[in-house]
Amino acid sequence: MKFLARAHRDPLERRPPVEMTPTVTPSVDIYESEQEVYLIADLPGVSKSEVRVEVEKGRLCLAATRAGAGGRPIEYRRDIRMPENIEAEKVSAQMLDGVLRVHLPRSSQRKGRQITIRPS
Repeated sequence: MKFLARAHRDPLERRPPVEMTPTVTPSVDIYESEQEVYLIADLPGVSKSEVRVEVEKGRLCLAATRAGAGGRPIEYRRDIRMPENIEAEKVSAQMLDGVLRVHLPRSSQRKGRQITIRPS
């Protein structure tokens, strides 16, 4: 009985206000060729020092923060699954006028191989 009493609180019970940071998913254009993947993300009002680009476990993570109205922070966040053949150590990025450009070169080697089936 005690568990149910705690689970169903009075909806009018006063609770302290929760400060929440607005999170925005930035618009992203992705271009792909056999040699590379090229990504362009719109991050208006964000400077280069406020942007983080990480490659981890087959994902490209974009994160940024800027001051919004009244000085409250606004967070930008976008996680994108990358193709398997991206060379993570060669990924590069540029930021200019609120536009982030990320270059993801593809590996020239194929990771898979065809298996020959032998007769029994």
